[in-house]
Parts: sequence; structure tokens; C-alpha cells
Amino acid sequence: SEDGICDTLAHCFAVGLFSGLRAGGGLGDLLPHRTTGWRLMFDFAFYLLAVLVILNIVYGIIIDTFAQLREEHNAVEQDNRSF
Repeated sequence: SEDGICDTLAHCFAVGLFSGLRAGGGLGDLLPHRTTGWRLMFDFAFYLLAVLVILNIVYGIIIDTFAQLREEHNAVEQDNRSF
């Protein structure tokens, strides 16, 4: 390609996987540093997807797990009180 990052889909996947994980800023370090409307929309979309959605899913799983543990603990406590 003209920017020299990747030529095929498989090559772009490999570059994103290997170089993106090793770069300090992720794939943002590999992208050209131009501030355009598309780049701003891409960065914002990535922020919305990665930070807000994925982290909220993880937090939801953690909170749900603790709620389930609390319910199990309360059920055991209730059984102990009935004897």
C-alpha cells in the first residue's frame, strides 16, 4: 500500500496483532498522525467500543458474580438460622 503498513487483509491482521500489541499507544502509533474528521471519528468510535462497552460488560460480570455469591451466602445463612 502507499502508506507501507499492509497490503492484504491477512497482512493487515498480522500487523495489527503483532505491532499493535507491542506499540505503546496500540494501533494509533501505526496510523499516520493526521488530524482529520475521519481520524477523529475513528478514535472516538474506538473509545466508545473499547472503553465504554467492553469495560461495562466486564464490570457487569463482576457485579453479577458478587450478587450471586451474596445470594448463596444469604441462603446458607437462612438455612443455618432455621435449625
